[in-house]
Amino acid sequence: MTDAAARADATIGETLIDAHDLTKRFANRAQDTLRLSFSIPARQCVSLLGPSGCGKTTLLRVLMGIEAPTGGALTIAPGLAGNVSYVFQEPRLVPWRSSFENVRLPLELTGRDAERSGEIRTLLASLGLGERVEHFPRELSGGMQMRVALARALITQPKMLLLDEPFAALDERTRFRLQDLLLDLRERLGLQYVFVTHSIAEAVYLGDRVLLMNRSGQIDTDRAISFGKRDQSLKLSSEFNAQVRAFSERFATLERDA
Repeated sequence: MTDAAARADATIGETLIDAHDLTKRFANRAQDTLRLSFSIPARQCVSLLGPSGCGKTTLLRVLMGIEAPTGGALTIAPGLAGNVSYVFQEPRLVPWRSSFENVRLPLELTGRDAERSGEIRTLLASLGLGERVEHFPRELSGGMQMRVALARALITQPKMLLLDEPFAALDERTRFRLQDLLLDLRERLGLQYVFVTHSIAEAVYLGDRVLLMNRSGQIDTDRAISFGKRDQSLKLSSEFNAQVRAFSERFATLERDA
């Protein structure tokens, strides 16, 4: 049994995130941006889907602690608190720092960068960037920049990633490769994630569970997604496309009713 599998087996059934009547209202808004309840158990990867402006990014920011909730209760398991990393829609790399130096940045900020050079290089190599360690962001493609951003999020060895549409600006083939990379990271590292996307197919492909939000910041649909081993050929199956079609129909209804 791998270390990742052992850690996963030890935490089966544990609730890592529990939100009860969670609300968020900004000072310039007359209504709540968020009003929802949900929980996420250990090992489960969740896709967040919904129309623009429904509060998906706000929810990620609340889970990360960037924004404080206005009301309700949000409980983060002690083992998860402080062990979460955030990946933005854009890579947000420091332009005058190399790939290596960008990945090292969170370690520098927390005083944990001593004797970690080998670990950084190994991580970059595992993400297909072994030949790009000393390259600057301007010398990297969009997909490579996003891989550096993923490495930067992973170098602190988080238990969970919060990803805010990280593949949205990439071409289709690069997007598919990074989807599979994320699934591989989950398998190898025992990584758990909450993934925000506007793509219904991406949400179904990456999530064990899809939460579809409406424009009132509520969860309209909460559905478990059960597939076996996932690779891009899954997207050609009738089972996969039935799930996509069901979410597409509900998504269209939410947009009409908005």
